[in-house]
Amino acid sequence: MIRQQDSIRYVYSMYYAGIDAGSVFTKVAILDDEGTVTYAIRPSGRNYQDSIRSALNDALTRRQTSINDIRIFVTTGYGASAANFPNKYMSDITCMAKGVSFLFPNAKTFVEVGGQVSKVVRIAHGGGVIKFVSGDRCAGGSGRFLQVVSMILNLSFEEMCRLSLEPGKRIKFSTSCAVFAETEVISRIAEGATPEEILAGIRESIANRITNMANRVNAEEDCVVCGGGAKDIGLVKMVEEKLGLNLFVPFEPLICGAIGAAAIGKEICLESEEE
Repeated sequence: MIRQQDSIRYVYSMYYAGIDAGSVFTKVAILDDEGTVTYAIRPSGRNYQDSIRSALNDALTRRQTSINDIRIFVTTGYGASAANFPNKYMSDITCMAKGVSFLFPNAKTFVEVGGQVSKVVRIAHGGGVIKFVSGDRCAGGSGRFLQVVSMILNLSFEEMCRLSLEPGKRIKFSTSCAVFAETEVISRIAEGATPEEILAGIRESIANRITNMANRVNAEEDCVVCGGGAKDIGLVKMVEEKLGLNLFVPFEPLICGAIGAAAIGKEICLESEEE
């Protein structure tokens, strides 16, 4: 005799979650077997546990599923250790590379303009990392540089992006450090420089640092720009001008790492099934 429960076929859920707890935003991506991505983004704030929980709940709600349906959680980013549930940690570069490759299968290089640091990474087909260079001084090539300047100029992000498209000369900045940028910007304002000129100069400074990193990894097309800085159209155009490459920007530049983490989780689950 076969009991009824013995004949039940247990089917695992098809959802995989990636969590990227970054310095500025926490991102969650939920991936299914069809390749559909559902995501949520929340400010990281001072408590990564809260931001992870909030972003995860939002993503689950949008996907209309529950945490019990997630087969695996893969975490990355500064605050990854705050995830208070079973998960597998992967480095941010590994996850970013996988996420970029997921969104742009022909990508060979990507530039991440993050909140605290920028990176340029050469990748293989499928998202393996070949070579990378990371900025290491004072957030000079990162989105933080622009954030400091926009605060001094009292501009919203939208206003800053609009001004980035205005033609005009570029003010040269001697500092490559976000910490000292405030003093130099104030000096430039006193000299009569316009916000457009100051922003153009800051963008050129960031683009020059990114270009130097790109040359060290022999960047080539297809090249993708991601991270918060990729939302600044003026900066993307400036980097494109300096590199001499056509640049691709994801539909949501902030979530490449989270998507990559989810894709890695899916691979881990599929590999375990084959063993």
